[in-house]
Amino acid sequence: MIAAISHFDEGEVVYMDAAIYARRVAYFLLTTFIVVLGSAVAVRELLLSPWDALYVLPVAFIATALGANTGFHMYFTHRSFKTNAVARGGLALLGTLLCQDGLIQWVANHKRHHRHVDVADRDPHSPRQFGADPWRVLTVGLWWASMGWKFSRILTDKRFYAGQMLDDALLSWFDRRFVLISYAGFVVPFGLGWAIGGEDLAVKWFAYFGAFRVFVGYFFTEFVVNGLCHCVGSSKFVTKGNSTNLVLMSPLTMGATLHHNHHAFPRVLSPAFDGEPDPMRVVYRWLERWGLLVMNPDPSFVEIEAKRMQRPLSGEPSLAHLTTSNFTVVFATQGARFGGHRVRQRVEGVGLLSIRGNPDRTIWCAVRPCYLVRASNPRDGAGGELVLDVWVENQSRMRNAFEMPMQSMAERWVVDPVIGRVTRLPR
Repeated sequence: MIAAISHFDEGEVVYMDAAIYARRVAYFLLTTFIVVLGSAVAVRELLLSPWDALYVLPVAFIATALGANTGFHMYFTHRSFKTNAVARGGLALLGTLLCQDGLIQWVANHKRHHRHVDVADRDPHSPRQFGADPWRVLTVGLWWASMGWKFSRILTDKRFYAGQMLDDALLSWFDRRFVLISYAGFVVPFGLGWAIGGEDLAVKWFAYFGAFRVFVGYFFTEFVVNGLCHCVGSSKFVTKGNSTNLVLMSPLTMGATLHHNHHAFPRVLSPAFDGEPDPMRVVYRWLERWGLLVMNPDPSFVEIEAKRMQRPLSGEPSLAHLTTSNFTVVFATQGARFGGHRVRQRVEGVGLLSIRGNPDRTIWCAVRPCYLVRASNPRDGAGGELVLDVWVENQSRMRNAFEMPMQSMAERWVVDPVIGRVTRLPR
């Protein structure tokens, strides 16, 4: 037991005793049986009555979007927006009804995932649990990420990752009553159907609004997001791990498959930064307009570009980010594309300043107001690194902003071939 959890921080995980582990395994096995059986009935009913899909599919997809992604994920885990007490309880209920785990346990698992993204034996549901070989990742790795990890005897400690939630009476109640509440999601549709239309309607509503609803939630949250969005797809930001976007699936998953964008900016409610389709972004904007929620602000243009992946540097730089305690500049060759715009064009108030004596290069100065920034010609350094000498002229307005003396300062930076690793050298 000690060896199994020795590579974690103290208190980060627990090794379940036999009784607790048996109950947890029994829950997920029984739930899987109910969901598979009921979903098979739902598919049969939909084939017999295709028009039922007009109300069955929206219920299943909206329940998943609000319960799993908006509620458990973005509100309770990442605190990406604020809302009122009624909506808070509703999101806790919708998420619990998806049968994925207790509220606080779900949050703890996801925080552990973000802390150890795609690190085998640390990330609870990485498809790289058994190695990085593509065949393993796409077979046994996908199985682990979508289902197998539920049966691990190592459990994320709730107090370690979500201790404040345990002290919240409402959230703690939902977490403790997880089994009862989640199974009510099967019993209530069956009971209502029986009361309204007898046995046939009871079975149909159990299948539609109980089992099939949970199946859709499991499929998109566990298989697609936890699994596929760490195996296949596109990426464009510098992040930990191997998260990806599945842009074409984003409308179907209500934006959940913009998962790589989420890993780059985890506290942003809708990470559709480059025009990717996210139906929920429109919904969130309207809810905010009606006063039902207040979203965290989107990252600034500069923050987005600072995390964007760049091509390795070779000879002349295509794009390099330099940051000091007072300002951020972006060095680019003439004609290079920066955030979808060509160099020498003003973008969202970010100032463009030419380098004196070197018209082929420009500097983007990401402070307002912008100040004159000059750079010397870059030269090749050891190991293919690029050395930039950057001077900042302290004009009077800069002195007013940062209370600096009226004198020039010089700084030298070493930029590694992989953008994002920048080191300031001593003067």
